[in-house]
Amino acid sequence: MSDTDWEDRYRKVLEQRNELQQRCNDQEVTIRRINTRLAQIENNIAAKQRLEASGVRPTSQPRNRENEQLIEDLFKRNNELMKKNQELMRGHKKLATELEKKKRELARKFAGRTRSGTAPGRRKAGDATAAGE
Repeated sequence: MSDTDWEDRYRKVLEQRNELQQRCNDQEVTIRRINTRLAQIENNIAAKQRLEASGVRPTSQPRNRENEQLIEDLFKRNNELMKKNQELMRGHKKLATELEKKKRELARKFAGRTRSGTAPGRRKAGDATAAGE
């Protein structure tokens, strides 16, 4: 493969990795927000249960059902996002591994060129086949 092909493939893999990293970060932010919201709702429910246990009736019974449905929906959404985040992390890890592999291949390729010896038509000083011997 030519140098430009390797460079193009490297850039493409790097771009895919960066896109996946951004999506992964976005998913993590969304998960944190949902977890915060879920914790707030759970705290509200726990407070209502404490009030009920002490004999005080909650002010709105229908909202309790709404909250329960909301909590259930948030748990489902949280699980979906966590699965999606895991998939993104696996993809990110795969692309990062592929990127490292491409870097090593390019490094070996370019290192092989620079270590190839001397310029054409020139001999090393200790060469027995050097001209004049």
